[in-house]
Amino acid sequence: MRLAINLVNDFQPQALEQGIKILVDNESFRHIFGSNQIQIEKNLVAQAISNVLENAVKYASPNSEIHVMACSSHNDVGVTIESFGIPISDSDKDKVFQRGFRGESAQ
Repeated sequence: MRLAINLVNDFQPQALEQGIKILVDNESFRHIFGSNQIQIEKNLVAQAISNVLENAVKYASPNSEIHVMACSSHNDVGVTIESFGIPISDSDKDKVFQRGFRGESAQ
């Protein structure tokens, strides 16, 4: 949770320039992680979250919100970042994690 909050704080000034609010759902992190700590490759996870936050801010609609929350499925845990802006086409959804990929709508 601290990692996500720190990264959100890094992007707040850029978001606020566009009237975008980045909101962290602290309760979702408490519910999923509790007081447990998990072992991660901090630099890799931070880079992944940072990349997604940067794109969320860059392509979000002005005066909108970006939501950051913890999520879980079976034995997996993760972070969900949700924004509203330029949609990703169905044909591009499987490509968004390819390094350097940009969908046609983001050109």
